[in-house]
Amino acid sequence: MSSDSARCPICDNALGPDAVIPFCSQRCKQVDLANWMDGTYESLVEGASLDGELDAREQEGSESESESED
Repeated sequence: MSSDSARCPICDNALGPDAVIPFCSQRCKQVDLANWMDGTYESLVEGASLDGELDAREQEGSESESESED
């Protein structure tokens, strides 16, 4: 992708020589970070969630504890 056709994913401005790749400015970079931090963006894997992963780890831990008690 050449810099002539590259666009900022936040404001859709063309990227200039002072761009903070892939953003056109520090402001757009901060807007993107804020979107991740407040949950506007999500990264999901089908069939998985952070809560589910934690629950599975807790179950594995409790199973190994009960096996050691036997």
